[in-house]
Amino acid sequence: MTTFEYEQDDKPRSMREAGVRQRRQTMLYQPHIAPLTAYAAKLRERGSVEVPEFDPFDGGIHAQVFLIRKARSNDS
Repeated sequence: MTTFEYEQDDKPRSMREAGVRQRRQTMLYQPHIAPLTAYAAKLRERGSVEVPEFDPFDGGIHAQVFLIRKARSNDS
């Protein structure tokens, strides 16, 4: 990915574009994000919760802070 593509793909609301989503999908196996991608896949195998993909533009395993939050349910 070129610097220009990276800058375009990291703009607000860029995920509305199918091409951006597809490029990020292919980045999920880069070394900094692959362990998190595998972890999310294991959680999905359980089938009890919906687990989104991690954003490969974020720090991945090199992040200083890592937060996982449960989404609010519609029951509340």
